[in-house]
Amino acid sequence: MAIINNANLCDWPGCKQYVGPSHFIHGNAYCNDHYSPALEKHFLEVYAEWDGHTVTDKKFLNLFSRYVEDLYKERDTPGGLSKGRLNYRAEKLRKTKNGLNFSIERHKNAWKHPENMHEVMQRWSFNIEQKRLNLLGEKP
Repeated sequence: MAIINNANLCDWPGCKQYVGPSHFIHGNAYCNDHYSPALEKHFLEVYAEWDGHTVTDKKFLNLFSRYVEDLYKERDTPGGLSKGRLNYRAEKLRKTKNGLNFSIERHKNAWKHPENMHEVMQRWSFNIEQKRLNLLGEKP
């Protein structure tokens, strides 16, 4: 039996709802209604503080990957990108006027046809205002 107390309440200001499972963002807990806006708020805060070139803090990639995954929860992520792929393989991140660009090594056919697996390097952009990923190109 779960113990319910104030520690299980949402950290969103003024909210008294209980938190959902795995709705934690760096020590703060959020209910279903406030998880997405809190994730956006936390990501935009670290994005604003980011120098635009160096990613030495896993917090940035963690929030970016979770934010993108949350944005696409109702539809497929372009190119099948997932939180895990972004969190562990995104590299060469650069701040742009509209968001950020990054590269990621992809392993095409790795799960469906491992005998035909080949690696490609993809370049992506993420537009913060439009909340959209765009594939810029790929190279073998």
